[in-house]
Amino acid sequence: MKRNNQNDTHRKCTVCKQDKPIAEFGKHACMSDGVRSDCKVCGVKAVVAFYKKHPEKRNAINKTYRTKHKAKVNAHSAKHRKENPVYHKEYLRNWHLKTTYGITAEDYNNMFIEQGGRCAICGVHQSKLKKILHVDHCHETGVVRGLLCDGCNIAIGRMKDNVDILRNGIEYLGRSTDQDWMAE
Repeated sequence: MKRNNQNDTHRKCTVCKQDKPIAEFGKHACMSDGVRSDCKVCGVKAVVAFYKKHPEKRNAINKTYRTKHKAKVNAHSAKHRKENPVYHKEYLRNWHLKTTYGITAEDYNNMFIEQGGRCAICGVHQSKLKKILHVDHCHETGVVRGLLCDGCNIAIGRMKDNVDILRNGIEYLGRSTDQDWMAE
């Protein structure tokens, strides 16, 4: 195939076969004229397709880059967090909900509305709490049960999510209100 010389203003992409301005082609040091044979759009599509097919290679390349350029990556991340605090806070919240409980912020908000903004156990409203309602889930199955205030969430955790222990606790509280239980 005959190459265009560097004075040409257009080139035909070898992938999409369209005639495009030379500015729409990337640089390539190994080519005789220093310009890639595929246009930037086709080049990007090829890279995206390759990494979708081989995600482990993309992850390895990203990890190598992050390790080699740790200071640069950290500075960029810090700058982004500082310039976009609301986005960063929402991103972290969404990431936490998704990775920890398998739900989205929308799922959380729907549960919140269904519960009327209240703890599923004691009924205290979110507006009376210092912390947001916690996502309660079964530690064995991972199934989300509802939203709880900090106190109820801790109490269930201390009772090891065990219904029998909770029943014993209820029985114990019932006995402690009756002064005659000690006489038995």
